[in-house]
Amino acid sequence: KGQGSPFSDHPDEPGSMISVAGEPIRLLGDVREVMKELLEDSQWEDCHIGISSRTDEPNWARELLQKFTIEERPDPDTHDRPPVLQDVFEKSPIIEIAKDGKVQHFQRIANTLGISFGDMLFFDNESGNCREVARLGVTVAYCPDGVDRRIWDVALEAFPQTGGDVVGLDVFGYDSLEGAERLY
Repeated sequence: KGQGSPFSDHPDEPGSMISVAGEPIRLLGDVREVMKELLEDSQWEDCHIGISSRTDEPNWARELLQKFTIEERPDPDTHDRPPVLQDVFEKSPIIEIAKDGKVQHFQRIANTLGISFGDMLFFDNESGNCREVARLGVTVAYCPDGVDRRIWDVALEAFPQTGGDVVGLDVFGYDSLEGAERLY
C-alpha cells in the first residue's frame, strides 16, 4: 500500500492537498469553477450529478472529495464550513469509486437512476475510458488536462451526442489544450 491518507491542506499551495508521504495533490483544469457552478447555479438543480472514478484506493478518493474545497482560498473570517467537492454530489449521491471499469460504473448509474445512457454526460482525462463509455451511448468529453471551461462549454453544446463519438478539443499534436481547436 502507498502512503496517501490521511491528506491535509498543502502548506505552500492554497487549494491543494498533500499526502502523508508529502506528495502534492491538485485539482486539474477548472474543476473548482465547474463544481461551484453545479452546486450554486439553479440551472443544474434538476440534474443528477455523479462521479465515476477507477482507483485502487477508493477510500483515499472519498477522503479527498470531503477535503477539497470548492473555493481555492476559503474566507477564513467565516465560521461556516466552506463547500467541498462532496457537497456537489449530496443531492443525488451517485458516487462510483471502485476498482472496476467505467462501463460497469455507468451501468450501475443507469440502473440506479433508471435513465438511459443518452441522458448522461461524462468527462474523463483518459482516452480509453472515453471510448469505452461513448460506445454505451453516453455523451463523452475528453479532457486530458482536466475539465476546463472550454471543454465544459464544448460538451454542453454537443450534448446529447449518442453516436459513440468522443467530443472535445482537437489535441492531436499538442501536449495540452493550448492552441487546440473545437472538435465534435
